[in-house]
This record gives sequence, C-alpha cells and structure tokens, in this order.
Amino acid sequence: MPVDFSVVIPLFDKCGFVGATLASVLAQTLPPREVIVVDDGSSDGGDTVVERFDDPRIRLIRQANAGPGNARNTGFAAARGAWVALIDADDLWRRDHLAGLAAVVTAYPLVNAVGAASQSFASAKSPVDSAWSPSEPMREIDFFTEHHGALFNASSIALRRSAFAQTSGFRTYPAGEDVEFWIRFALDHRIAVSTAATAFYRRENGGIMDRQQVRMGARTPMPVSPVFATLDAALADPGHATRHGAIRDYANRTRLSYARSLLYNGQAAAARALLAGVGHSSARRAALTALSMFPGGLLRRMARVYSAIKRMR
Repeated sequence: MPVDFSVVIPLFDKCGFVGATLASVLAQTLPPREVIVVDDGSSDGGDTVVERFDDPRIRLIRQANAGPGNARNTGFAAARGAWVALIDADDLWRRDHLAGLAAVVTAYPLVNAVGAASQSFASAKSPVDSAWSPSEPMREIDFFTEHHGALFNASSIALRRSAFAQTSGFRTYPAGEDVEFWIRFALDHRIAVSTAATAFYRRENGGIMDRQQVRMGARTPMPVSPVFATLDAALADPGHATRHGAIRDYANRTRLSYARSLLYNGQAAAARALLAGVGHSSARRAALTALSMFPGGLLRRMARVYSAIKRMR
C-alpha cells in the first residue's frame, strides 16, 4: 500500500516565506493526503498567503500564540494520514522528499520515525532540484550515536501518527522543544533515515543563528536548553540501562555544542558550568574551557568577527 502522508506546517510570522514552502509541499511527486498549516498567532498576514492557495488539501487552523511545539501538537491532532511529515514555514522540500521518506518506510516497516538529510541555503538562492535515487543509502540508526541536525530535524522527518499519539507530544520551551522531543521519542521507538538531501532549511531569516546574533548584540541570555534535564532523566532510568553509554556520549556532545553557542553569546560563566558536566576530557572541551575565561564582551566581538569571515568565504 502507498504510504499515506499528512503534512504539518507550524506558522508564525513567516509571511515572506510560507508561500514558497507550501508550493514545494504541493509539488511533491508523491502527493500528500493533506497539508495542515497551524497559524500560531501570526501578526504579519502569513495566514492570508495560505488562504490564496486554491487547493482542497490545505487546511488552515488558527490559534493563539503558544510556540512551535504546541502548533505541531495541534497539527498532529488534526491529521488523518498514517504518517505525519513536518516542515517549518520557511523551509523547502525537493520534489521527491515524500517519495524518499516513503521508500524508507517501505524498506524499514517496523520503524516509527523516518528522516532525510538536509542542507542549508541562503534566502537569495534556490536549492538545486535533483532526483532521488533508490541507490541513496538508507539505514536504521541509533539516534544517540548518529543524530545531527543535518540528518534529522523538524523539516526533514515524518512520524507514524499512531506512535506519536502514545507520547505526551512536543512540550513548550523557549527553544529546543524539537530536539527534546526527538530524545524522548528515540528512547522508545526505532528510526530510519535516507542520506539523500531532500530538505532545505533557510538561513538569514530569523533562524537559530540569526536569533543567536541578535542575542549577542542585545546581550540577552540564551535560554537554558531543555534537553539536558531530559537526558539526565534517561540516564537515571534503569529501564534504559543498556543504552546509558550511548545516551551519555550524546549528552557530552550536546553539552559541548551548546557551550559553544553560549560562548558565541558571551555567556562565559554559563558555558563553564555546562562544560563542567562533560564527562570526559578532550581537545575541544579544553579549547572551549579556555575561551570561557575571556570576558563576555570580548567573546561577543570575537564571534562577530568570526561570523563576518565565514560570510565572506
């Protein structure tokens, strides 16, 4: 039987991008059963862009602003497909993204989440549209040893709706609600991915790096990531004892990554506290710890210079 996809798009103040996102979803070679756009209290008219699309598969749900996690939960509750594919309202899919995910589902029928690789692109550029090939490597993965943002993220995955219904859904956090959910889901469910890059996330539009740069300029503290409490709870649960080694390694990698972001933001003391929880010594930990001894203002200036150099390359 063909794989039956609903698509859920959380929308918040992405008026200039959601039209392109919807167009890429509607152009799929494997058409979705429905496309549910959850307008999470937008104030820029993005909902009117959605209404201009004359396609009976599109359903627009409006709600008061409650964050992307809550918007995704609303979309899942309304979905009717056996699988629900997610995409943020400023990202794009290659025309064969859903076909690629369907191939993964067919190859690994016991998994409850499938994903594809993704690439970033600048707002002024369009991703190259190329065809998916069955020769693209597919595999079942251990989330805690293989997860990274370019392989499994909120615009490249699909979840079996019946499996999602057994969870408490996405939670409401200032940031990191998606990764926190992946962690909880991965503890109890199998995951398979394609390494074909069929999802594209847009840079320079208020995404993670831009929000980080805004915080650097405004000296606004980054919110505490919810993933560490969830990882610590998993490590304290004897029911997951056989996976504690992989979970601990993932927690260490995640602490190092988040400490780097804190240093970009000039939060040296917070970075040092996080680095203290890394359970091993490494050159990266030593380098980040050394950087955390610099004053926050100097760290922010260094980060701006580094970002400028990267943009010139």
